Amino acid sequence: MSKKTTPALSEERNIVSAAIQDTFTNEAFFKLVDHVYHADAKNPALSEEDRIVLSSVWSNFAGTGLNLAAAQREQFNNLSARLGELANGFYSNVNKPKYVYFTTQELDGVPSDILQILKNADDTGENAGKLYFDVQVGTTYASVMSSAVNGTTRYVTSLAHEQIAPDNEPILKELIGLRMQFAQLFNYTTWADYKLASNIAKNKETVNAFIEDIRTHIAAVNAKDVASIAQFKSKDTTLVDPVGDKSVAYRWDYYRYPEIERQTLYKIDRDHIKDYFPVNFTTAAILAFYGEIYGIRFDRIEGQDADDLSPTGKGSDLLWHPDVLLYAVWDDDHGSGYDPRILDPGFRGYIFLDLFYREGVKSPAESNEQMFGPGFRRADGSLHYPSARVLTSFIKSAQEDIKPSLFEYDRLHLLMHELGHGMHDLLSVTDYTRTHGTYVPIDFVETPARFMENYSLVPKAIKSIARHWSSFSPQAAAEWRKDQGGANPDDIPLPPATMPDDLIANLTGSARVNRAADQMNILFLMKYDQEVSQVSNPDEVSAIDLNVAWNTLQRNYTQLQDPSDLGQGLRWGYGELSQGFLVSSYGGSTYTYTWCASYAQDIFETAFAADPFNREVGMRYRTQVLQPGASKDPVELLRSFLGRQPNNNGFYKFIGVNGY
Repeated sequence: MSKKTTPALSEERNIVSAAIQDTFTNEAFFKLVDHVYHADAKNPALSEEDRIVLSSVWSNFAGTGLNLAAAQREQFNNLSARLGELANGFYSNVNKPKYVYFTTQELDGVPSDILQILKNADDTGENAGKLYFDVQVGTTYASVMSSAVNGTTRYVTSLAHEQIAPDNEPILKELIGLRMQFAQLFNYTTWADYKLASNIAKNKETVNAFIEDIRTHIAAVNAKDVASIAQFKSKDTTLVDPVGDKSVAYRWDYYRYPEIERQTLYKIDRDHIKDYFPVNFTTAAILAFYGEIYGIRFDRIEGQDADDLSPTGKGSDLLWHPDVLLYAVWDDDHGSGYDPRILDPGFRGYIFLDLFYREGVKSPAESNEQMFGPGFRRADGSLHYPSARVLTSFIKSAQEDIKPSLFEYDRLHLLMHELGHGMHDLLSVTDYTRTHGTYVPIDFVETPARFMENYSLVPKAIKSIARHWSSFSPQAAAEWRKDQGGANPDDIPLPPATMPDDLIANLTGSARVNRAADQMNILFLMKYDQEVSQVSNPDEVSAIDLNVAWNTLQRNYTQLQDPSDLGQGLRWGYGELSQGFLVSSYGGSTYTYTWCASYAQDIFETAFAADPFNREVGMRYRTQVLQPGASKDPVELLRSFLGRQPNNNGFYKFIGVNGY
């Protein structure tokens, strides 16, 4: 959005939210829905999609407490209100900055572009003249943790990151207990049971087994990652003021030494690599190969075409900001007719690409996809076509025509991910909006997007979407040479226009560094989420020590040593008190991202790994998995596509587990 349209959008959202609330709290309306639901839920005249929609609508009403007795409904309303208050209080505390202060010497090794944005403390005490930053600003935190040569600096920064919002301890504890009571109103034993009932997983036992299966399979690879951190640390001749044993991998070493490993083994120069990923070129190239896989094409709408499409006759009125790109998406018949498996072939819908950061509108790391308008089938049988929006926050160049906007390879998978969601929304064909595209169960919704992330590791894909910006024009070449400096910049040879194969190999190799350790850290979050969501009585709520549970699980899962190994006990930090997911609607469902990743890797390794651009396989995946949206059971769709029950084997291969 833009600063001008953001207030209007916010107001519109409030109006829509109020209308939805009014609808699903309408008791008379619910009586009609309830009657139809119980009378026709198993009516053979209803299609599978009809039954899914009927159940979903009924659940929306039930979710507002209308299926409860009057006394229980009052309790429901009171619990809902209090849970909302607690969540707001939790977020308010988390949003307070947590500053750390260092001298320039203590920040030795931190890139100059990061140092330039740090503020000088105006204190007169011990922090006078020091630089400071908020550890909750992710880009700054990660940069300091991966580059500071001073071990004490990284220790202090890491500790501060684990000691945010201490006032949230009673808030989180009360929220856990009230969520349990809320679930028990609906005859569920725990909050986890309540949250999982409508998911693919169905129950906490399945989720617990999934987490444990992943943990046991990747434990050995995680141990290798931790050992590698310790090894590179022990050889680090630049390390000063270490905290603890120089031969031990601690939590505050987690960012730095995998980065050193990437630089040492794969010669990764981030600035050099970034020159091969101009935002506009790479995005268009990604769309082109997505089109190749799925049998579609993307036609840019601009100029007179935009004017003709706009109801006002002004193409600019179709967009909320001049930087936004608009594409019409069509099936591509390749001159030989449409594939008969495609429903209603031809036009598919519109996709808006809002790619650049705008201060006050987007956060610097923001990326997401949203279905502006889901598709559906009208009463006359014709389709209403979907519109999707992909948003990222790449930094825009001040001279796009000469030196274009660039982004780091580390963010390539995020762009492919969000465009993957867009494919799900655009290629779905359903009768109802409620079953369109990404309106699938939460433990399936990330699957198509995670699947597309694999292409950020496919050499042929990288080759097709990477182009050195100096090759774009003579002016670009001159600008690149000027950036290199030297007495005779005109004599500097230009880099290859396409990315060399050895550089691509180094990129894909570097992406494997610390992969198991990263996943183990995610598993720890999943496990903690389930532990606090599976309490079943007040005694369990009272007995749980949130800090000790967090620190113990983190230590046991990640195998990274922490302050408890230095004699500081098990309440040294309280990282759980700044985890917004625990109090959001995502609480109890954190497992879903890895669950979807497992599906995604199963799809890729089984059907695409041998030939990632096989058009027939892509069409089969499109029509069997994406096209039905949420109109069918997604696991049945996967079984049909894979020819068997989904399993975790592809995910284990991705992580690097031996034997897969």
